[in-house]
Amino acid sequence: MASIAAVLRKRTGHDFHGYKPGTFLRRVQRRVQVVQVTSIGAYLDLLRERPDEAQELFNDLLIGVTQFFRDPHEFDLLAREVVPKLFAGKTQNDRLGSG
Repeated sequence: MASIAAVLRKRTGHDFHGYKPGTFLRRVQRRVQVVQVTSIGAYLDLLRERPDEAQELFNDLLIGVTQFFRDPHEFDLLAREVVPKLFAGKTQNDRLGSG
């Protein structure tokens, strides 16, 4: 997995070494099935040979994160329950967070 993360970093500029190992492995396994190779080692070879595959894996890895930002229900929940608590009792001169 570290070798695959290194290829991704080289091809996309994004470092996935700290990504959740289980999630990373599942996304790689999905791409192994999609491109119809027989093993993760064969997928690594393919990844090194085809720069476009690095972009495809990159897209798969980010889909779970970005899906949250496309979910209207989640934003509605934030607007109703989280944001008001952040600003409760604050004035325009107050700061949010530490510092």
